[in-house]
Amino acid sequence: MKRKFFVAICAVCVLIPVFFVSGCGDDKVRVQGKVHYDGKPVQQGSVAFVGEKGRGSVFGEKFTNGSYSARVPKGEYLVKVTGFETVKLDTPIPGVAGSPPTTEVTKPIIPAKYNMFSQITVEIDGSNKVFDFDLEKAEDQPL
Repeated sequence: MKRKFFVAICAVCVLIPVFFVSGCGDDKVRVQGKVHYDGKPVQQGSVAFVGEKGRGSVFGEKFTNGSYSARVPKGEYLVKVTGFETVKLDTPIPGVAGSPPTTEVTKPIIPAKYNMFSQITVEIDGSNKVFDFDLEKAEDQPL
């Protein structure tokens, strides 16, 4: 008798959370857009949506060729954009014996005002799913 009661209690404890979670649904919205810097698509980087008002969660995706897509819950977000470009160096890497005469390296190109110190905000409510970021180049911007 005690065993049947214990099994019944365990079943209820397992099924109740499953019932409530299955009813919640996924409130994430697929957002997409383009990232341009100084009028050109950014080769590679990331777009991060950082929750405001204490939510603090970060959602985002890496991107290539200036286009991103991410699934983000509805809400208000601070947007942080990073971007990189690949450049070729025509000299061997100093101190690395046998390095090829041409080396590709990745360097940041998006200034800190669009990532570390970003003031870009968006509200994702499901009605607007496209957010393009046309970032302007400015002289004297720390990377």
